[in-house]
Amino acid sequence: MPMRNKEESEMIRSQLIGGAFHYSRWPLSHFLDEMNKLGIEAIEFYAASPHLYPDDYTRGMAKTIRRQLDDAGIKVEVITAEQCLLPISICASDYNARERSLRMYEKTLELGYELGAHTMQLMGGYYLKGEDKNFDELDRLVKEGIYRVTSYAKDLGMEIILEADPPSAIKNCRDIRKYLDYFKLDNLHGMIDFGASYTCGEDFTEAVEVLGDELRHIHLNDVKGEEPCFCAGRGDIPLYDWFDILDAHGYQGTITPEYWGTKYQFEADEVMEETVTFFEKYLAERNG
Repeated sequence: MPMRNKEESEMIRSQLIGGAFHYSRWPLSHFLDEMNKLGIEAIEFYAASPHLYPDDYTRGMAKTIRRQLDDAGIKVEVITAEQCLLPISICASDYNARERSLRMYEKTLELGYELGAHTMQLMGGYYLKGEDKNFDELDRLVKEGIYRVTSYAKDLGMEIILEADPPSAIKNCRDIRKYLDYFKLDNLHGMIDFGASYTCGEDFTEAVEVLGDELRHIHLNDVKGEEPCFCAGRGDIPLYDWFDILDAHGYQGTITPEYWGTKYQFEADEVMEETVTFFEKYLAERNG
C-alpha cells in the first residue's frame, strides 16, 4: 500500500459507512432514515431478513428497494450475504450444500447488481471437524469456490473482497494474501474484520502490510474478553491505535460497523450513533 504525505493520509468521516447487521428487528426504511439523520450517504447492504434475503427477492422487489435507496440518497458500496449463521460454505464437502452455497453467492451478486453495489464480501467457508486435515482437498474446494464467484462477479462488472475468520478456511490476512497471489484477478481483493484479526492474534500493522494495496474494506467492531461484535470503544481492541495504523498506510477504503448478532438489536440507533461519535472523536483528536 503506497504511503501518502500527512496532508493526504488523514482518514475522513465519509469513510465510515452504514451497516444494518444489528438492525434485525427494524424495517429497512427505519435504517435508511437513521443514515440520513447521521449524514451517512453509503452503506454495506446486509442481504438478509428482514431487509431482503437473496432467495426471496424478485427483480421487482429489488427495483423497489433501489428506489428507496435512491430516494434516501443512499448508495450501496458493498453487499454481504449471511454466511455465518446460515449453512453457507464454498468449501462444504457435501456437493449439494456447496452448490447451494455458491448459488446463494451468485444470487447475492445479482441482487447487489440491481441495488447498484460494485462489491460483494466473501468468506472462505466452514468445514466439519477434522476435515482441515485433508488440506489439499479443502484448498481445492476453496479455490474452486473463489474462482466461480469471482468470475460471476466479473461478468456483472463487480468485485469480490475476501474476509478472514479464524474458524473458517481463510483464517487470517496471510491466507487472504495467498489466494490473491494465486489467482491474480483484477476484481479480487481483501478486507479486515477487526474482531477476527484481534481474535486470531494478528499483529495489526503486519496484517495491513500483508494486504497492501488490496486492502479495500474494514469491518469495525470490538472484542471484550472472548466475546465478539461489541460496539466500537466498548471492548479491548486498541481501536485508536489501529485507526492510526490504517491512516499511516494511507488507507482510503470504507469502514462498516459490523455488530452481528442479537446483542444490539433493540438499541440499533443508539449503537450506530455511538459509533459515529466514537469515529468523529478520533478524527477530531487526531487533527487537533
